[in-house]
Amino acid sequence: MAIQHGKLHLTICILSSVLYVASAGYQITIFGIFDQDVTTDDPKSVGFRRGMIKYNVQSNSTGSPFQLMGFEVRVQVNNSFILTNLICGALSQNRMLIAGDADVTTIYNAASASREVKIPYFITSFAPRDVYPDFTAEYLLAMQPQVLQPLVDYIEYFHWTSLAYVYEGQSIYETQGPGPRNQHW
Repeated sequence: MAIQHGKLHLTICILSSVLYVASAGYQITIFGIFDQDVTTDDPKSVGFRRGMIKYNVQSNSTGSPFQLMGFEVRVQVNNSFILTNLICGALSQNRMLIAGDADVTTIYNAASASREVKIPYFITSFAPRDVYPDFTAEYLLAMQPQVLQPLVDYIEYFHWTSLAYVYEGQSIYETQGPGPRNQHW
């Protein structure tokens, strides 16, 4: 959980630096989309708010030309219709970027909608290329590194012949399905 908090905080700090160059005295609004299970005390939500507060406090002392303002929404991120409507709604409300969760079943919808409305979407929930190896998206950025290739390299290095993959939640189960997987390296 602390890693998620740090990633979102780092994301907001990096984006703030990039947006500093492009802005001239504006209030930049960031739209936070989180799963409905994420509470206000969850590290993702706390990191989202804390990152903006920290930047705004620092920018007051440095004379930065813009301030960050965040809006949080909690929805079912595995519902592509709701997620697409939120991304399009962010455009109508003049949001500059979106940060938060996505689901493996809706990642293509999120990538397509953010590309069409040209609003960057930073996801913290997983690395899309681990689930979909050919995944590319211009406006969708994953804050988690890929796990699959380092894992494959590790298995090859130690010449393992079998592996038990333990996961949390249903999202990976829905894409991989039940039963053993045979991978020949």
